[in-house]
Amino acid sequence: MNYKKGSVLILSMLTFTILFTLGEAFLSRTINDIKMAETNLAQSQAFYLSEGGKNAALVELRSRVISEIGDQVRGALNITDYVTALQTGSLELLRDYANSGVGDVQFTMDHPGYGPAAGRAYLVVQRDDAGTGSYTALIEAFPDGDPSEVGDTFTFPYRYEISTDGTATLRNIGQSILSVGTFTVTIQRDNFARYALFTDVHKSPTGGTVWFTERTSFSGPVHTNDRFSFANNPSGTFTGAVTENEQNAQYYNSGRPVLLDADRNGDKDVPTFGQGFTRGVSDIAMPSTTDQQSQQKTALGLGEGDTIPPMINGIYIPANGSTLTGGVYVQGDASQVTMAVDGNSHQVYTVKQGSTTKVLTVNPVNATTSVTTNGGPATVYTGNPKGMVYVNGKILSLNGTIANETQVSIASTSDLLIDNHVKYQNYTASPLSAPDAHNLLGILSWTGNVRITTGAPNDLNIHGTVMAPNGVFTVDNYQSGSPRGTVSLLGGVITKNYGAFGTFSGTQQRSGYGRNFVYDSRMQAGQSPPYFPTISTYTATNTGVNNAPAFGKVEGHDAP
Repeated sequence: MNYKKGSVLILSMLTFTILFTLGEAFLSRTINDIKMAETNLAQSQAFYLSEGGKNAALVELRSRVISEIGDQVRGALNITDYVTALQTGSLELLRDYANSGVGDVQFTMDHPGYGPAAGRAYLVVQRDDAGTGSYTALIEAFPDGDPSEVGDTFTFPYRYEISTDGTATLRNIGQSILSVGTFTVTIQRDNFARYALFTDVHKSPTGGTVWFTERTSFSGPVHTNDRFSFANNPSGTFTGAVTENEQNAQYYNSGRPVLLDADRNGDKDVPTFGQGFTRGVSDIAMPSTTDQQSQQKTALGLGEGDTIPPMINGIYIPANGSTLTGGVYVQGDASQVTMAVDGNSHQVYTVKQGSTTKVLTVNPVNATTSVTTNGGPATVYTGNPKGMVYVNGKILSLNGTIANETQVSIASTSDLLIDNHVKYQNYTASPLSAPDAHNLLGILSWTGNVRITTGAPNDLNIHGTVMAPNGVFTVDNYQSGSPRGTVSLLGGVITKNYGAFGTFSGTQQRSGYGRNFVYDSRMQAGQSPPYFPTISTYTATNTGVNNAPAFGKVEGHDAP
């Protein structure tokens, strides 16, 4: 009997030991599973913190390169600064002009962990959340080749590396990501072509007030050296920045106009500003006779220091022997300037004066130009004409198609008359735009007006930037006859005064044309027709700084 009791006791003890061992193993496994789950969670948190740090660094880099350099260049720099930057290298541009407000982290030439380090500029982006974790992103920017200078355009190429450490609070685990990419900063003299609308005096040529109403819509930068006037609710719509020289704008105020330092007049006159309305900005001087002579010399193939010789009436294609040296120059009025595209997609210019007709066929692939006079045998020149057609007189008829690869400015000293469509070969009809096109046209009358003639068709298309620094862009006999539809302009308008296009009664068009002015967004990206007048200030654009891919492996580590 005692033997049986002993056996039961031993069996019980053995059973307890086995259960205890199994329980301990289960508990240990459970604890390990919990630790592993926490580790996996911490690793995921650390990875996403690192990824977030990389994206935050990209956002910060884009802001510094796009906004800060652009703002500071437009507001402060002059040609000396750029030359200095070119002489000393690209890093000073980042250090001095890609930095934000006082107190913010700035680009520095010192590595945050090792002190001065030649050849690189550094910017640190950090975030610390006690509940989740933290990241530190180090941006290293360095030259990707030498900066270059072409005329008034300065180009600074860069590469960048973003190394990011993300650390999860849970289990203090870290992840590192290295990303790389490139960007280029281009700084150039600002150009009048970047404006959707620019007026020196925002009144009609007779001094009448020009009211922006609900029929007004501009999608690019708008400026006047005068003041703007707004009427009704709703009033005009402006998606780009609007600036004026005067401190007070004028509001219709139900027929009792008032001047206000404000962007609206209560609920009576309410324009819409997508990028703000800034008043009291500096006057922007209209182009001078020096700018005009520069275009004239370019067409003649002369250098800036050369003297323009006396000319007799005629059509000139400047050349040195069989090699073209200039553009197209007409002394005296041109009865016709027409552009066309032949079956080989070559640009064809037809220029007439009196009984003389010259036809130029431009072959950009072979870099040759064929010229005929009055239908006679062709003379083939080496090279293509510079993108400048200059008429020292009036242009009595302008129309035609601008070939895909053609960039040209057409200028007259007196009135320039448009009597038919002027269109890019390559553009998007709806919505009207040319985002990927290479063709560009400038239309300029230096001392006269750019006029749409009475013989122009209804619903006229004009693709190009129009400028009349001492006149207006207007429609002949706009106040008489039946409505002629709409002028669809793809480009911008820069004029002394605001020209009339038609008459209206309420919202009903009575005569002339309505306006469908669509801004060519390529101008805001720094493009402009060749030899188009520039402004004394500078602007900055950039390419790159896109979403950078991870470079190499994503590394995990225990955070220190």
